[in-house]
Amino acid sequence: MPAGLTLTSAGVLSGTPTTTSGSPFRFTIVATDKSNSHLTGSRAYTLTVDPAITLSPTTLPVATVGDAVDDKLTAKGGSGADYAFALASGSSLPSGLKLSSSGVITGKPTRSGKFTFTIVVTDGTGATVRQAYSLTVDG
Repeated sequence: MPAGLTLTSAGVLSGTPTTTSGSPFRFTIVATDKSNSHLTGSRAYTLTVDPAITLSPTTLPVATVGDAVDDKLTAKGGSGADYAFALASGSSLPSGLKLSSSGVITGKPTRSGKFTFTIVVTDGTGATVRQAYSLTVDG
């Protein structure tokens, strides 16, 4: 099994894998009857650990009020190349800007300041990652 996962004597596999090296992982689980230690069963399993989703860039360039913004975010890892970008609940971009589902921030900011927001990316299997961003808009 990959590092970070454990299997309890009750048969519960839990934890968070800390590596993808060696994936797919192949292992066999053996179960023994508590009341009769001569009764056992086993089954082989294969577990594939997808690499974590990462976003880039990690910082956004400074924008200027009234100037066009066209910043592309990209995702890597996870399962597949089908990524959907969205603002996390409660987050908002500076007025005048919008985020497309393909990860492009476009528009013209209408006021200066430092704005923080969180972007959520979902891969093709439903796995998600959240990343906080800060965007400075100069006047």
